[in-house]
Amino acid sequence: MAASIWGDPTVLIGSFNTTLTALKNKCKLFNHMPVFIDDIMLWKPRELNKFVDMMCSGEAWQNIIITAGEKHLTGVSSHEQVMQIHGKAFNNPEDAEHAHRLFEKAYGTVGPVYIEGVKTRDVKSDYESLYKILKKVGENHCHLSHIAVICLGDFYGSMFIWNKEEKRAFEQARDLGVALLMGIIGK
Repeated sequence: MAASIWGDPTVLIGSFNTTLTALKNKCKLFNHMPVFIDDIMLWKPRELNKFVDMMCSGEAWQNIIITAGEKHLTGVSSHEQVMQIHGKAFNNPEDAEHAHRLFEKAYGTVGPVYIEGVKTRDVKSDYESLYKILKKVGENHCHLSHIAVICLGDFYGSMFIWNKEEKRAFEQARDLGVALLMGIIGK
């Protein structure tokens, strides 16, 4: 679903059925863009650890890596840059199938709308507002800034894609951040 914002998800979503070098090259190609990788189960813990180490090494590219699969990165790596969010996008298989078919046909149109909306905002001020609120919940949490960025994206998506009123969109983004912090802190 997340990949469909940027383009054809069948093209953009890669697989762990590849080499570490190939993934590194993909991350370089998509510098400063999200990289989507499915089937995390295909790699052994040692390979996953090498991948996480590579992504957290501070090389010249910066990506958000979004993975899916039944295997978790917990225990594979202790990097603070790794944040795991567990959950289901859909409550039943029929909704997931419907969304999958829809995203294969209609993709790449939301990204430009989102970017145009973001250009109208004071991003730094919006981020700081969310960060200050979330800091009260998870004051010294290592993922606080990452969660604030996720919430900022949610805030903007609610306004620019789903046409929600600003106050309501902000409240929902704040609530998402609190839920993420509580889930992460509670583990």
